[in-house]
Amino acid sequence: MKDQTEFKGVYKDYDYRPFDSNIFDIEKEIPDDVMRIVHYNSDDVNNLGVEQGQFDNKQIAVVIVRDFFDALITKDYRKVGRLFGGMPADEAELRFGRLNVVSVVSIGEQVRDKKFSSNYVPCIIEVEENGKKNKWQPKVFIGQVYRHNSRWRIMGVI
Repeated sequence: MKDQTEFKGVYKDYDYRPFDSNIFDIEKEIPDDVMRIVHYNSDDVNNLGVEQGQFDNKQIAVVIVRDFFDALITKDYRKVGRLFGGMPADEAELRFGRLNVVSVVSIGEQVRDKKFSSNYVPCIIEVEENGKKNKWQPKVFIGQVYRHNSRWRIMGVI
């Protein structure tokens, strides 16, 4: 037909050969402080976030935020990373290690943030810096683990 675009493609199956690590090695190319995103299999997902179980959405929000800050208080970075969506312990320590959480003062009910179109949990946390204790009021964004609606995780803290 006249004036009709036709798309054609050709695919050839090439044998994959890994790069010579002397030419290109991804581990040497990326900076140490880059957070890696890993695709998890179904067994790994059971270790991410918190299982909702019998909690309703408001209750699980409080549970996961409490667990997150309790893990920061005890410096359990393996648990911090698991609650933050699967971040490895060393990356969780790199990201949160300077935050010296002393106690959780209060945790509110989750609220919808219109700016970010996400749910967050307001809270008041006591932190210590240079020997001085201060109150900090972060917004802890929470959400379900991707494709696993029965599990919840921390999405971000601001």
